Amino acid sequence: MKQKLPHIIVAIGLLIILGSCKTHKKDTDIPTAKQGALSLTHLSFEQHPQISLKGEWEFYWQKYVSPQDFTQANHPKPHFAILPGIWSAHQNIPVNLKAQGYATYRLKIALPPNTPSLALKVPTISMAYDLYINGKKLCSVGKIGRNKQENNPEYRPLILDIPSGHQSLDLVLQVSNFHHRKGGIWRPLQLGTTQAIHSAWLNTTMADLFLMGSILIMALYHLGLYFIRRREKSALYFSLFCLFVGIRIITTGDYMINYIVDIHPSLIIRLEYITFFIGGLFFAAFIHSIFPKDMHHIPVRVFQAFALLLTLITIFTPIIVFTRTVIIFQVLTLLAGTYSMAVLVIATYRKRESSIAFLAGWLILFTSILNDILYTNYLVNTGYFAGLGLFLFIFSQAFLLSTRFSKAFRQAEKLSEELDYTNKNLERIVANRTASLQEANEELQSLNEFKEAMAGMVVHDLKNPLNAIINLTEQVTIKEAGKQMLDLVTNILDIQKLETAQINLTQAGVNLRMLAHQALNQVSYLIEAKDLHIQNGCTATYWVNIDEEIIQRVLTNLLTNAIKYTPEGGNISIEATLQKQRLIKIWVKDNGIGIPQDKQEMIFDKFGQVEARQSGVARASGLGLTFCKLAVEAHGGSIGVRSLPGQGAEFWFTVPLQSIQTAEQTYEQAARQNVYGQNKTTKRTPKPFKSFDFQLTSEDKAILAPYLADFQQLDVYEVSALRRLINQIDTQERENLQRWLKEITQAMYACNEDKYYALLGVA
Repeated sequence: MKQKLPHIIVAIGLLIILGSCKTHKKDTDIPTAKQGALSLTHLSFEQHPQISLKGEWEFYWQKYVSPQDFTQANHPKPHFAILPGIWSAHQNIPVNLKAQGYATYRLKIALPPNTPSLALKVPTISMAYDLYINGKKLCSVGKIGRNKQENNPEYRPLILDIPSGHQSLDLVLQVSNFHHRKGGIWRPLQLGTTQAIHSAWLNTTMADLFLMGSILIMALYHLGLYFIRRREKSALYFSLFCLFVGIRIITTGDYMINYIVDIHPSLIIRLEYITFFIGGLFFAAFIHSIFPKDMHHIPVRVFQAFALLLTLITIFTPIIVFTRTVIIFQVLTLLAGTYSMAVLVIATYRKRESSIAFLAGWLILFTSILNDILYTNYLVNTGYFAGLGLFLFIFSQAFLLSTRFSKAFRQAEKLSEELDYTNKNLERIVANRTASLQEANEELQSLNEFKEAMAGMVVHDLKNPLNAIINLTEQVTIKEAGKQMLDLVTNILDIQKLETAQINLTQAGVNLRMLAHQALNQVSYLIEAKDLHIQNGCTATYWVNIDEEIIQRVLTNLLTNAIKYTPEGGNISIEATLQKQRLIKIWVKDNGIGIPQDKQEMIFDKFGQVEARQSGVARASGLGLTFCKLAVEAHGGSIGVRSLPGQGAEFWFTVPLQSIQTAEQTYEQAARQNVYGQNKTTKRTPKPFKSFDFQLTSEDKAILAPYLADFQQLDVYEVSALRRLINQIDTQERENLQRWLKEITQAMYACNEDKYYALLGVA
């Protein structure tokens, strides 16, 4: 049945269209007017009960000629205009005809003997006229005038019964138009028997009312479908399209809206145009909603934009202006219709749901729209068929939309049955699910215990060989790398302890500058490898209450992180500021690649990393910052980061302040602890160091003498400044002096201050 439906739709359409065509004899059997006269003396009204008054009518431009004027011998000489047709299109009249103006038409008709009672159907004439038959004024539609102020337009077709007993008819039409882009008699007047004229009008009226009613019912039906299922936008678009087409039926043709409401002719014309524009807009949206994958949205939006623009022009401009825009939209409609046809063919080829039925219905509708456009522009003499085409199109859409809603209904029934089944078995399902979750939870707990045990075992197994590497080698790089590996596995163990509250802090007073110095020693080999500029900006007067080993590892981790993400030759600094509530905020700043905003929260999580792509360093385990966070929070502090991509990163953390001392107090306390904590101006007594296998001569010492004061002002970790100083020394190819420079360079990169000051001592 689904496969036969498109053929049924096309067959019905063809039958109705063919049925709408009346069988007439050849046009040569029906006489036409010649030189303003029409002879019907040999015509039988039984065979031709209704004829069109076509041909050459007398035409008097810019003149109102009354029936009495024609009795005068000196009445104006006529031109001859071929009707029907707008007067600006009359090509055989040697005067300049414009759309706006006024004129008189005249036709003399010779009737056959024994003529039955006749009637005259007068179509819409643009835009006001007076009609005279045999010198008697039978009707006035609107008010004719010689300018726009005198002219009062009106849109209203009429049927006039002609008194019997006449052997001839003298028709005089005085017409004026100062509002529309087309003036004159657009459609032919129909002369026929009273019964034939009235019957034809009644049949046309009933057919139009039937079409309008059917289409409006479908509009309400699909609007109801949309309210039932609002996700189906196609039902809404089709409903609105039907609504505007239904209104258009009564604002074209015989303009039946005049029989429904008393309405101004300008509003009738505006409705005629607006229903065309907005109807096309909603139909484009309808097709796109049915086949969104096949129809691109850009042509649809362009077409709809033009429709809205022309609608606004129709609403806010005079008739003479907006009636000129319809040609633009008619061309767009033909282009859009052709594009839609191609889309439907593609959809049919791709076997989209109900695409064949849609294509069959659209073929009929598009043909009827094409006919209406041609009829409006006087290229064919058929009539308006868009309403009939839409009526047939509705059959295909009823099938399409009913299929969609039936499918949705079946899906809803299926879901309802599944929901009913779930409700009936909910208790059993919940019990089974709970049991499954409990079992999974037990498995996860077992895995977690295994993970913790395995982590402890791995860490303890790794500590011994790593300690052996550190203790057995004198190679600085290997030694420091071993320390870093030890820190890594210690991080794993301490994170586990901090998470389970198993670690006990041993807090004591520690000099902040000493702490930063020792952390820099831990990463000196990394500093050397990337030729970084380091600055220790921590003052020696701050003493903090911390577990020195834990916080030193925090600082080392932050320095390692900064080095990793800082390009070669970059800058890293350590700074400290005093905060409220006796806290010290320690900063580790770099000018590296920075950290994206969306990554800054996750970097303190386990295994949360940002890869150092531009710095050339591989990513680490992702545990260092997690350890830092847990260690700082265990001291009652907090940790964070401030960074912008490409502008470096500034990590900070807070620790408790113990005291603030003078430089002398700091040095004395540092000396008691046997660690280095004085500032640069404090004299340092170097520890004993093994002897060197070279000896500087007096000439060597003389070369070094200008530089010794600068060496003594620099700390061993100030690599960049030391390198600049070393590069200034000219060894003059003296072997022992070259050996001295090599040894002090190694001490600088290893941050070995005892060796550093010992070398200064021998100089």
